[in-house]
Amino acid sequence: MTRKCGDDSTMSRSLFIASFFDGGLVDEHYRDVVADGIDTFALDTFQRVSIWFQFDVRFASRTREYFQEFLTDCHGLDLSKALLRECGKLTTSTYMSYRAYLTYTLPRMSLEFALQYTCPLRANYSEQHLRQWGRLSSLHAKLTTGDDAAPSVDKLQWVENASAEIERMQLATTVCAHCPACLPVDTAGDGESVGCLGRINYPVEAQFEKFLADRVQLSLDTLDAEDQPRLLRILVDPESPFDGEATKELRRVVTGEGLRFFELRLPIVLTRDAARLTTDNIFDLLAGFRSEDSDTTTYTRELPFEAAADYYDFLDLILRSELSQSEVARLTSRSRNYNQFLRLLTAIEKAEALNTRVLID
Repeated sequence: MTRKCGDDSTMSRSLFIASFFDGGLVDEHYRDVVADGIDTFALDTFQRVSIWFQFDVRFASRTREYFQEFLTDCHGLDLSKALLRECGKLTTSTYMSYRAYLTYTLPRMSLEFALQYTCPLRANYSEQHLRQWGRLSSLHAKLTTGDDAAPSVDKLQWVENASAEIERMQLATTVCAHCPACLPVDTAGDGESVGCLGRINYPVEAQFEKFLADRVQLSLDTLDAEDQPRLLRILVDPESPFDGEATKELRRVVTGEGLRFFELRLPIVLTRDAARLTTDNIFDLLAGFRSEDSDTTTYTRELPFEAAADYYDFLDLILRSELSQSEVARLTSRSRNYNQFLRLLTAIEKAEALNTRVLID
């Protein structure tokens, strides 16, 4: 069930969202939320969360710059080198040959996320190392259990070269099964040896995007404003910072190899109270916030603890509320992205319970 906006249990963990309605305004020049209603909260509380109080929609312009550079690198031919540099750097000869890496990863780009919880594994390994293990584990599962094609020379060579690192990873991650941050294996957890990691594969499926649009529209049409999650109310607000520009740029990208971030070439347009919105706005909202320590973690975005309750409310309403078990089973069987977003929802729920954040890239 969605928490009501006035619920005290939600209010204390959602100040950055609440302040949008309690006197906050959007600066027309910089499109950042300005906290002019500071007397609404205790000053120390406000200072504690103010860093998350910036709706970083300048992300849109940075995204355009990023992809201009990215596509320049790709021009002519070497998309492979651009992807190796920009999409993760699980690169070294320790893991695989250059050719085999390209063969199996070019079609499988993904949005990656991690529930950052202090645990024995993180005491010994950096966030970047765990992320590389996550990619290695996912690719190994794809090649050894999810690929029905006859094994090629490159594939066999990769499996052989990676075997020692796979063994080290599997031994180290045995602790994950007993960790409170471990996400369910049956929720898009196949191939995730590091239990607190997950990924949403590109391209975003047309079927899932249509489901998302239908569910947002249904919620707006049937719920009274006071019963709507805060994020939904911000999404439809005329001053909403989630303008869809970042996703619009991603949607335009098509590489020479046919790589896309979205199956649909155009976003779905909503109606009635949401007539100004498309699914580009929704995906901008789901992109989270700029991370201040990305140099350390390698994740450029995050859902901070202060935002966890509101993101949980929104995604729980859209993905699960009033869906029968048979409907969930049908969606899970037909849409890879649906199950992957359920895993993200579980990560957000655990982040709220464990007083931590979800890293996204």
